[in-house]
Amino acid sequence: LLYTIKFEVLTMTTKQLVILTLTVLMLIGKGAAKYKESVGACRALDGKYTAGLTLHRDTACVERCDSDATCTGYVMESTWCETYHNEPVTGDGSTQWRCHTKEQKKESPSYTTSVGACRALDGKGHAGLTYYKDTACGERCDSDATCTGYVMESTWCETYHNEPVTGDGRTHWKCHTKEQEKEEEETSYTTSV
Repeated sequence: LLYTIKFEVLTMTTKQLVILTLTVLMLIGKGAAKYKESVGACRALDGKYTAGLTLHRDTACVERCDSDATCTGYVMESTWCETYHNEPVTGDGSTQWRCHTKEQKKESPSYTTSVGACRALDGKGHAGLTYYKDTACGERCDSDATCTGYVMESTWCETYHNEPVTGDGRTHWKCHTKEQEKEEEETSYTTSV
């Protein structure tokens, strides 16, 4: 395999070599971030401007973007590359380039734990209970915006949806209640003349 790669490298163009290098780096897991490729130069989602474009006279944009939290994507050429910052980007459709958009890491939600199976706060309902014959409810709840909590057993679990939950006091279970994202407070201004 190594000899085959060396032979093919000798017959490749510089652009093909850069693409091969990026592919190998991604396959061996060197890159810290994951990227989604789209056709074209990277542009802001509204397509109107270049989203904090920085031109580099080298090909180290993958490493730059991996290590920079403000980097949202890059374009790579054989002797130069561009990074984009602070705005989500996608390809503009021009076929000579490829936009590599950094996938944003979402923080896992926080949970508070109370004693008992999860129930609606008023204690009267099961709060959209869904039963599963597995133990993946924590992951399900993390990725589902309507999930408000879950209960986990050794071979099954339950998720709860669309209304806040808390433990019902039975000591055999623990209710994991998802902490709701705090909504930004509205600011109002009064103008007097």
